[in-house]
Amino acid sequence: MDGAHIISITAFEFQTTAEDQAKYIKWRDGAYAPMMVSTNLFLAIEHYQIVQENPDYPLTFTLLCCRNLEDHLAAGHSPESAAYYKDIETTFGGKFERRWSTLYQLVKRLKNEALTYDKNKDYTPENAPVILLYGASLSPDEWDKYHVWFNEWGYPVYLPVLLKVPGVIEYSRWWLSNIRSRMPPKPNISEDPKYPQDLSIIYFENLKAYQNFEKSREFAAFNKNLAAEFPNGLNLKWNVVYRLTGRWTK
Repeated sequence: MDGAHIISITAFEFQTTAEDQAKYIKWRDGAYAPMMVSTNLFLAIEHYQIVQENPDYPLTFTLLCCRNLEDHLAAGHSPESAAYYKDIETTFGGKFERRWSTLYQLVKRLKNEALTYDKNKDYTPENAPVILLYGASLSPDEWDKYHVWFNEWGYPVYLPVLLKVPGVIEYSRWWLSNIRSRMPPKPNISEDPKYPQDLSIIYFENLKAYQNFEKSREFAAFNKNLAAEFPNGLNLKWNVVYRLTGRWTK
């Protein structure tokens, strides 16, 4: 998601059969992902599948990466988007629900410049980057404290150490975006309380790299320090791992 300052997270979940879900994924990847990225309003379109199925999370989701809010709004009003939504209703209407549909704005991105991944390739379950979605919603008092902790300790101390764990590609932090006001999110005034207000996304080379990271001393130290700052714990909305199944760039 190089250069992206706005991401849209969307997940359609089928309530009918696994076959319908598979047909949708084939239709989405084969027809519409290439068309949507051709508008040049998206920097990238990424599709993900959950590593370990959990009823609290959708099976798959799409990550749309844009340079800014203006490009995101223009994409939403484009003929390509209109065709996509018309076709999905015609082809799959009544068979799915929209589990996720939300927008985030970039706060901070830190990268391991020594690692990257191919932008356009076929990813297999054994050889695909994975991401950890780690998102919290906070009370007004915790919001300020959490943000101060990241600026004083997270960015300069703990996150650079986490990026040195083998297989970690990138860390990024995002705030839930109130698209109507174009303002950062405020505690208890989120557009939808089911989404985390503060979302961290960590990219890994593959599933094994994530599993090693989860057991690492570096990650343990990060969590220990957070626990000391927030002894009552954080209200985690999301804590889930997905693997990349396809990526399209302009």
